[in-house]
Order: sequence, then C-alpha cells, then structure tokens
Amino acid sequence: VLRSHVVVEGSTTIGARNVIYAGASIGCHPQDKKYRGEDTRLVVGDDNVIRENCTMSIGTIQDQGLTTVGSRNLLMPMWRTTVRSAAT
Repeated sequence: VLRSHVVVEGSTTIGARNVIYAGASIGCHPQDKKYRGEDTRLVVGDDNVIRENCTMSIGTIQDQGLTTVGSRNLLMPMWRTTVRSAAT
C-alpha cells in the first residue's frame, strides 16, 4: 500500500504487503559522492511498515550495487538506509 505523497523511483523492487507512508522516498540516488549514476538497485522484502519521511536509496557500485531491506521491519520516521543492508 502506497499512501499519498510517496516517491518510488530507480531500479526498485518492493515485496508483498508493505505499507509505505506519506513523504517516504524509495529508490532515490544514494547520498554518496562516489555514486556516478551506475546501474544499482534497491530490494525491499515483504510485510514492512515504512513510516513517514523514510529514505531508502539504491546501492553504490563500490558495495555490490545493492541495498537490501529484509522483511517484517518497522522503519520509523527520518530513518535512512545506507549502502549496507538493513536488518531482517
């Protein structure tokens, strides 16, 4: 479920039964100076609750080009992924 004002972009895969709240930005470019527009991606598992204003970036080529968020997580406001994988 995507609530209002959610941005999903880039090479992003979102699993089943996720709820994403207003202001979340999913699949945006990483906040990393080394990123040069490479073909990288974000994969979000199943049954996550992603609350307002969370930012999840695609990966960088320096770290295998993938950001992974597991399943059954509660991601709170102002939470941001980095290039590393989030807990499952």
